[in-house]
Amino acid sequence: MVVTGFTIPLAGKHGLNARRKRRFCTDIGREAWGYIDFEKPLSENIQKQYELTPAAEPKIGRPMTEFEICISQHMPVKVMAPNVPDIDGHIMILDGCRKMPGEGKFVILDGEEYAYTLFVDDTIILCPAR
Repeated sequence: MVVTGFTIPLAGKHGLNARRKRRFCTDIGREAWGYIDFEKPLSENIQKQYELTPAAEPKIGRPMTEFEICISQHMPVKVMAPNVPDIDGHIMILDGCRKMPGEGKFVILDGEEYAYTLFVDDTIILCPAR
């Protein structure tokens, strides 16, 4: 679920990622305050009441967007990286991105950091593996 309002239902909440200002979310095609993971789908009535919009499910085999890579936490992904044989074809755990001043941005796979530029120029492509 993607947060577009200010209040949220707490029953069944599994995880919450809220932001100080709204950002454009490709999963719903508009700005949102963040996202909430629930243990099971919410009824349409609850979604309407709290102004929640269901996010699109990741499609297996579809390359992930930069936004999806950065917000993902402990997500299994299939790595396609013909120029990086140590990880090419492997299922790895994606734990989002990290930015260090003066060092740039990194993507974290199985606890190891990979330069973000490798993902932007398609040297490494990640696809959902669930």
